[in-house]
Amino acid sequence: MSAHAAISGVRLLAIVAWGCGLAQVAVAQDNAAFIEQVGTQHLARQYQDGAENFATIVQNGTANMQTVEQYGTRNTSTTSQDGTYLQSIIIQNGTDHTATVFQSSNAPPIRIQQFGTGQTIFLHQN
Repeated sequence: MSAHAAISGVRLLAIVAWGCGLAQVAVAQDNAAFIEQVGTQHLARQYQDGAENFATIVQNGTANMQTVEQYGTRNTSTTSQDGTYLQSIIIQNGTDHTATVFQSSNAPPIRIQQFGTGQTIFLHQN
């Protein structure tokens, strides 16, 4: 199975693929998403509704899953997955939230939800 990325609510500007990986950049309403996948069977889902939201997803390995949903203004998320069968979900609703997630090896699934204004989280799982 090849790498797969889904982006909702944004206009796709460019797709660049190499090897078994896939990279996508999308921008709409000043929202931006960057997805880079190296390996096989990855799933990345990105949804943005609002303005000036930014998300980066980097997946390396096999069968990793990442979902990011951003509602509001100036929310930022960065996710890096390096391993096999890693899963994470980030939901940001409001203004000026920041979420940074690093997963490696066989880390357990995680779900992060940020509501209101100015919440920050940094999570490193190994």
